[in-house]
Amino acid sequence: MGIGQFAEWLDVVYKIMVGAFGIWLYLDRKNDKTHLRISQLEERIDQRLDAHAGRIVRMEAVVEKQPTHDNLADVYREIRKVSDSVAGLTAAISAVQATLVSVEKLTSRMDTFWRDHKS
Repeated sequence: MGIGQFAEWLDVVYKIMVGAFGIWLYLDRKNDKTHLRISQLEERIDQRLDAHAGRIVRMEAVVEKQPTHDNLADVYREIRKVSDSVAGLTAAISAVQATLVSVEKLTSRMDTFWRDHKS
């Protein structure tokens, strides 16, 4: 192998190395851009998560003030008691109405009797 042949091989190796370096540089720059985009996305997601965290805290504060299942059960129990009382009052009013109808008939008969037997 002569010096000319060695120079040719050295030139080929040099060109391969320059090509490999160019490819590596391209991929590295592309990777940097990808990392930059990922970093920007992470920042936007962090901001959105912070906003969501605030909304969740506000919603939890509202939910804590809402009636519980036990509270609603107590309300329904009281409604049933009132309903039973109203049903009892309805029955009592019906009985009073029937009594008033009987009293009306009796007073009507008494009035008719007294008017007919007036002296």
